[in-house]
Amino acid sequence: RDDHRNDRQDNRNDRRYDNRRDNDHRYVVTKTVARPISQVTHVVAPQPVYVTPVVNCGPVAMNPATFSQLQCTINNAAFESTKLVIFKQALAYNYFTANQVLALMNQFSFESTKLQVSELAYTKTVDPGNYYIVNNAFAFGSSSAALGNYIAML
Repeated sequence: RDDHRNDRQDNRNDRRYDNRRDNDHRYVVTKTVARPISQVTHVVAPQPVYVTPVVNCGPVAMNPATFSQLQCTINNAAFESTKLVIFKQALAYNYFTANQVLALMNQFSFESTKLQVSELAYTKTVDPGNYYIVNNAFAFGSSSAALGNYIAML
């Protein structure tokens, strides 16, 4: 019985100090009840908040704005060989998605250059599982076969 009386007394104290401010006392929140520090028998530690960290899992493809600038630069070049040099410069410091490689391949006129671009870009592609779409840039099945053989040899 004494335990029940103490529990009831604690509940009354909880209600008494709940929603009440006193300038002479500092309050500590224990669960949902605020009590003056002098009456605190235990303090509930705050629960940790877990945040999933952003982990850099690998290379990141060229952002759309920069990629658009690259496309314009390649498009402004007059000769196929100059376009290829610009592509190789960009390839040295950037990664691409398979869709971006397809768009770059379409900037070139000759099938042999498209094949060369597709082979060079394969190792700098962030989504090699989607690389099959670059075959859409080829006019001949032999180019698709040559790219497949190249990838198989890696």
